[in-house]
Amino acid sequence: MFNLLGKSNSPAEVSPSGSVHTSGWDALMENALTKGDAYVWTAQDANIVAADTMLSVRNDSHTQKLVIVRVEVTNGDVATRYEIHKITATYTPTGTVADEINLGGTGKAAPVSAIHDETGQATQGTVFAEIGAGVPVETYKRDTCLVLNQGEAVAVDQVAESTAGACSIYGFFIDRK
Repeated sequence: MFNLLGKSNSPAEVSPSGSVHTSGWDALMENALTKGDAYVWTAQDANIVAADTMLSVRNDSHTQKLVIVRVEVTNGDVATRYEIHKITATYTPTGTVADEINLGGTGKAAPVSAIHDETGQATQGTVFAEIGAGVPVETYKRDTCLVLNQGEAVAVDQVAESTAGACSIYGFFIDRK
């Protein structure tokens, strides 16, 4: 016999049939929506050159982690490939401030640096996914679960030049424990 303890060192709740109930990312996202801590950052009609960063989002919070749950890109006038990567070098974001939407409707601003048409990020970082190609004006989605600590960032680079692509990055904040 053993005791199953939760994060707070309290005994886990077990149903009469012996099953343990847990919460996953969906419950965390729902909580973030309620608290006004869920966001989407976008770059629309982005006319950037090949190999540039279409959109980057850096967590600037001292008290919360940023969980990236989805990246969407739409090819512009060129069928191109996009590389999603975690930025591994310290950088100063320069470019145009990306649009930010609070998904909980609270209007609360996120503690991030979100930039599109990035010009100050010379080191790409670790590519963990590629999406795109296909045909012009097609949308591609990649669900992920990337947790960013303070100062860490995720970005989307386009491989071939397109004059009207779009990118959205969805995420929510959770308290550090």
